[in-house]
Amino acid sequence: MGVFTFSEESISAVAPATLYKALVFDGDNLIPKVVDAIQSVEILEGTGAAGTTKKINYLEDGHLHYAKHKVDAVDKDNFVYNYTLVESDTFPETLEKIAVETKLAAAPNGGSVVKVTVNYVTKGDAKPSEEELKIGKQKGDGLFKAVEGGKTHHVLHKVEAVDEASFVYNYSIVEASDLPETVEKISVETKLVEGPNGGAVAKISVKYFTKGDAQPSEEELKTGKAKGDALFKAIEAYLLAHPEYS
Repeated sequence: MGVFTFSEESISAVAPATLYKALVFDGDNLIPKVVDAIQSVEILEGTGAAGTTKKINYLEDGHLHYAKHKVDAVDKDNFVYNYTLVESDTFPETLEKIAVETKLAAAPNGGSVVKVTVNYVTKGDAKPSEEELKIGKQKGDGLFKAVEGGKTHHVLHKVEAVDEASFVYNYSIVEASDLPETVEKISVETKLVEGPNGGAVAKISVKYFTKGDAQPSEEELKTGKAKGDALFKAIEAYLLAHPEYS
């Protein structure tokens, strides 16, 4: 077994008490709202104190993944929160677990000093690769920045047609916090038909209604398709994992 320890400090503009409350006590509800990739946080055992086990379901590259973490310490007086990632379907074979120690302290400007120590526990003599360390750091940084900024997004869609017999569902996205200024609405027509292997063929038609003579950019089309694909993959993964659903 190998243990590889890495520490880092960063500064947040948010006061320690507020940031700690958001991350630890409100995190299960707040984090899925501010981090688009995270779909849900489930408590498998415990009440949030030390010994609690949680399961985080998240999307990555259009696929639904999970990570389980066990709470090791919660000290609200000293703003300490320690946990260990004990299982994930994206763990490298050489990795046994990742222990994370977090402590917040008051910064001179009224914000917080965030001190994070990460212990990678590997199997045998294996060492975490530079890529694994880089990805892990990016995910941690992204979580803190999202919670610190408190950015939430919304989408309003209007149902146009529901035909249960023909498996048709049409709707229009009429408002969204991240809808480009040039887009008036996006209409989506969905029809499912039986596939040759007993599954389904999803036929989707998307119409972008723009303002004036504007045209959606390649990046906007790519982003829209990625979000749609991710939603279908997430639902598909859930249904495959729960065959009792009907």
